[in-house]
Amino acid sequence: MSVKELDYFFPFIVTAYGLIITVLFQSGLVNLAAGRIPEQMIQRLKGNRILGLFCLIIGSAWSLQNLLFS
Repeated sequence: MSVKELDYFFPFIVTAYGLIITVLFQSGLVNLAAGRIPEQMIQRLKGNRILGLFCLIIGSAWSLQNLLFS
């Protein structure tokens, strides 16, 4: 994979990460799994909540820019 191809696909990967984290928190799956997953992992995942939302917004805009201006 060349650098140009990686530069094209990276925003979509960022958007996918943001979408996955946001859906996990909005659907309540994290609260449902709280009894089965160690508390330390839940806290680590909750720390990524802001990052996921940021990645969703920035990655979406970046992906849209790649689609429109490429």
